[in-house]
Amino acid sequence: MSACIEWTGSKNNSGYGTVSRGGQSGLMAHRDAYEAAHGYIPDGMVVMHSCDNPPCVNIAHLRLGTRSENQRDSVMKGRMFRKLTEDQVRSIKYHETGTNKSVGQRYGVSDVSISKIRNGKVWRHV
Repeated sequence: MSACIEWTGSKNNSGYGTVSRGGQSGLMAHRDAYEAAHGYIPDGMVVMHSCDNPPCVNIAHLRLGTRSENQRDSVMKGRMFRKLTEDQVRSIKYHETGTNKSVGQRYGVSDVSISKIRNGKVWRHV
C-alpha cells in the first residue's frame, strides 16, 4: 500500500481533517478529497479509510461503503474497541460475571461496549 498523505490543516476531536468550502466549515477533508477525485458521494454512503488513519486524504486509501460496512470493518479490525484483545473479549463473553458497568470498569471500556459484546452485536468472530 502507498503511504498515507496526512491532512495538515485543522482537525476535529477524532483526528479527521476538516475543511471549509462555500461558506460551510467542518467538512471532512477525506470526503472532500474523495469527491474531488471521483465526484458526488451518494446519499447514505460514507468514505472509508483502508489505512485506518483518520487524517489520511490519499485517494488510494479511500473507498465508498455503507455505514454498516464501515462499522463492520471497524469492529473486525479492532478499531471500535481498540482497548480490548480477543482474549479479553472471550473472557467477557464466557467467564465474567457482574453488571455491564462493573465489567466495563475492570476493562476500561463503557458498559455499552460490554453489553454489545455480551449480546453478540460486536466481536462476533471471537
